[in-house]
Amino acid sequence: LEQSRVSTDVRAAARLRGFEAPVGRHRRHRLHCRRRDTALGEMLCEPAAGLALDAPCSSQLAAPDAIRPVPSVTCAPSRAAGGGDGIFAEHGFEPGQQIMQEEALLMVASTRTLSDLHGALLGSSQLERFQSSSCSRGLFRGQPEGQRALEYSAWGTAHPGQDIALDAMLALAFNSWTTVPNNEYQVMYSVMSKANHSCSPNACVLAPQEGPGEMVCLRTISPGDEVTVSYLGDLELAKPVEFRQQTLKRWEFTCTCKRCAALGDDTRCFACPDPSCLGQCPALRHGVPEEASVQCDVCGQEPEDEIQIEWMESEIEIGELLLGLPGSLYSAWHPCAEFATAHPHHWLAGRWLRFLASHLSSEASETEDPEEAASLREKADESEVAAWRCLQASVGVSLDLPLSHGGVESSDQSLLF
Repeated sequence: LEQSRVSTDVRAAARLRGFEAPVGRHRRHRLHCRRRDTALGEMLCEPAAGLALDAPCSSQLAAPDAIRPVPSVTCAPSRAAGGGDGIFAEHGFEPGQQIMQEEALLMVASTRTLSDLHGALLGSSQLERFQSSSCSRGLFRGQPEGQRALEYSAWGTAHPGQDIALDAMLALAFNSWTTVPNNEYQVMYSVMSKANHSCSPNACVLAPQEGPGEMVCLRTISPGDEVTVSYLGDLELAKPVEFRQQTLKRWEFTCTCKRCAALGDDTRCFACPDPSCLGQCPALRHGVPEEASVQCDVCGQEPEDEIQIEWMESEIEIGELLLGLPGSLYSAWHPCAEFATAHPHHWLAGRWLRFLASHLSSEASETEDPEEAASLREKADESEVAAWRCLQASVGVSLDLPLSHGGVESSDQSLLF
């Protein structure tokens, strides 16, 4: 399961496709369809507590000959790092437009071990369709000497005679998506699973538990552009480049998207010291040339060294305070709130606001005073929206939705500055 791609910006794409969620209530409410003719139906935004052990029967999946070529895109060698194929647009798309739909090639229960995955595959009777499909042969299986290949090979040695199952398991490891609403299944598509990653994606994948998967445009795509998605969750996309690169090692490649290649880290933005300027000063990422300098993205001003040192010291202080939450809540509240107000586009500001929203919602549910509860929920909503704006500033997809994601956020025990 940890290897599967998460359906990034699921709620954002759902909004574009005709859904609406009450702001600040996504832990308790469903997405409500504004268009009754849509096939997506209602989707819960919170993952279920457990994982299903039984995969859908093979009759729920289309036969191999039902997986037809998609005219809106074509597969061709990618210019992304690592080579391999990618998906390219045959014509232009605007945000909210459906790029393609596709039936699943494989769908199995999300599992924690290779033996459980093997059992789910055998129980679903899908290995034959996987073996007979020519589409499966072009899917990435990792580097021949990569960690995954060696790990799976060792499992195969201990379980001889399972070559077909082992090949399907390895393909799932690199090409599957977790389903919405609750991550119960891993699903792999013959075309959509070939989409390459970008930390600034122009599309996302909706992988429902029933029916075809859907790829939706997030930002304008011109004919001939490569269609990219994010293998990371929303919260992971909002973290510094070093963290994202470390997480992406699961898929055995180094991301070279425009966010990762930039000299400045757009998740570590400090407000321009000129009070009349609304620009941001991204901190330099590690390993940049010595001659590189921090500059405001609007006025071009280079902050004085003393100001930059102050920023770095405050960043470290806030990071340490956030690591101590919830125990350090009352000592952290004032400095974290000040930092979030001064630097609203910094990822630590977003992290504080997400925690604050959760804390205020919890207090609202515990108080017996209706007016106090309403006030706390209103403040929680405001914090949640502000946290989402912080993510939007980094990823660059302007969608008026509170931050939410169906995947599980990775550990924050290592703050990378």
